[in-house]
Amino acid sequence: MTIDKDKLIGSCVQLTGHFDVDRMQAEIALIPDELWGEYRAEEQREAVAVFLKGYPPVQFKPDEDRPVLKNLPYIRRIIYELLPGTPRKCLVARLPAGGRIPLHVDGGKGMEEYFTGTLRLHIPICTNPQASFFIAPRFYTLGEGELWVINNRVEHGVLNDHLHDERVHLIIDVDPDEGTFAMIRAGRRPDGWDDEVSLRRLHASTEPSSAASVRLPAGGR
Repeated sequence: MTIDKDKLIGSCVQLTGHFDVDRMQAEIALIPDELWGEYRAEEQREAVAVFLKGYPPVQFKPDEDRPVLKNLPYIRRIIYELLPGTPRKCLVARLPAGGRIPLHVDGGKGMEEYFTGTLRLHIPICTNPQASFFIAPRFYTLGEGELWVINNRVEHGVLNDHLHDERVHLIIDVDPDEGTFAMIRAGRRPDGWDDEVSLRRLHASTEPSSAASVRLPAGGR
């Protein structure tokens, strides 16, 4: 199935649902340090990630549960019971204070069918007012515990301008079903805002920032 994400989503849609941020943060804090850092793509090199289900697209491996997921019961329940559609690749991504994900479009050789046939859901686990998500043509703020679907087939990127706090998102790709489409049609479509200065920063060179990763404390934000 090929999904017309421009028509279905536009930029992004906030879906019905809110998740327990404290429980998610407590589980993420238990993930061993050595599991973080699977290479996803050059534009994602400042966002440290761990895959809970499946592998980075560049590895072309099956979307199987990773061993770490069995130790994250609430997040596993979100993935398998509380979201619409059938889960595919699932990961947690951490962008440090001062970090940036430059503009890009999800795809790549051999992955077009995957990215045009799945929908990308985001649940912010830790965020702050200085973390902005550009999804063409505007910027948006996604709140902790909220459920969003984004159009990853248009240019998108992230700025985390907080001095101390990292941005942590649970990201789930799903094969949609009729329930998924119904939730999107009923969802909230925010206006977003324009920011030419921030957009120029996302267009800038992909040289990594000097920000150092900020550790997520156990049970903390």
